[in-house]
Amino acid sequence: MMKISVIVPVYNSEDTIEKCLISLQKQTYKNLEIIVINDGSVDTTEDKIVRIIENDKRFIYFKTANQGQSEARSFGLSKATGELIGFVDSDDFIDYDMYEILEKNMRDTKSDISILRATILFPNGFEIIPSCQNTFFIKTGNEMIFEYIGGFHFGIGLVDKLYKRSLFDGLKLDNSFNLMEDALMGNYVFNKAKKIVYTGKAKYHYLQRKNSTARKNLEDSDLKAIGVVLGMKELYTDSIELDKAFQRRFAQTILGLLSKNPTKEQRKQIERALFETIELDKLGYLKKGDKLLIRLIYYKFPSSPLIQAKKMIGRTVRRLKKI
Repeated sequence: MMKISVIVPVYNSEDTIEKCLISLQKQTYKNLEIIVINDGSVDTTEDKIVRIIENDKRFIYFKTANQGQSEARSFGLSKATGELIGFVDSDDFIDYDMYEILEKNMRDTKSDISILRATILFPNGFEIIPSCQNTFFIKTGNEMIFEYIGGFHFGIGLVDKLYKRSLFDGLKLDNSFNLMEDALMGNYVFNKAKKIVYTGKAKYHYLQRKNSTARKNLEDSDLKAIGVVLGMKELYTDSIELDKAFQRRFAQTILGLLSKNPTKEQRKQIERALFETIELDKLGYLKKGDKLLIRLIYYKFPSSPLIQAKKMIGRTVRRLKKI
């Protein structure tokens, strides 16, 4: 059995860290190395970590100054000794057989990455469970990029996956922003993978906390998420299908940023990126509701010179097609 190094960045997680670590402690896959990085917590998080892990030699504990989740993950990668790498966030927890399933699928198919699904758990106990639990497929890394960019079957984050350690050689997470900080890393890792296996089983449980990064007001640094997605597009300029998948991903990113109470100036920047990037004729992969929202936002400012120019070009192209 190959060793799995699970990296757990922690910051002020006193309400959730116990459930998270216990779910790792009770994994049916035994050859684990669990690297817990306390990223400068100032609540009772450390006391709870120490109490849970003190008699379990699989846990390796580090305490660092607060530098952010990405830096903590990078630190964890530098300390990992396992041939396989997994990530779990301290707000979340996993089913006891998650890593057994991920490792078995990876071993049986000789894959470089093994993926499963996540549920979304809200503070009131409501949980969104993905459909298609029995879905299973194997694809090359290049083929799976389409799924990754478009978010058709699984999330874009690093969690709910298992990776060969070698895929991360020479790569470092970007800690300069809060949203989608791991998306570009995942993008490069998928490109390096030769074969990837996926199962629709939902074994990772993501807690949507009221004060989490995904719920609080937008910060200026979060706008860099736009640049991340645009950076992803540059890698796939020669594929029509991947470009459509990118349009879906970009639209989802824009809607996500707009949902986080941006200031007036932030909203202008987000909408400007929308106008300059979204192509309305390539939104076929979007859900109907998301497609409608994008169109409503797009046409909200008819006085914009850029929109007027796009409309004029569109009308001209349609006339030429009729000739």
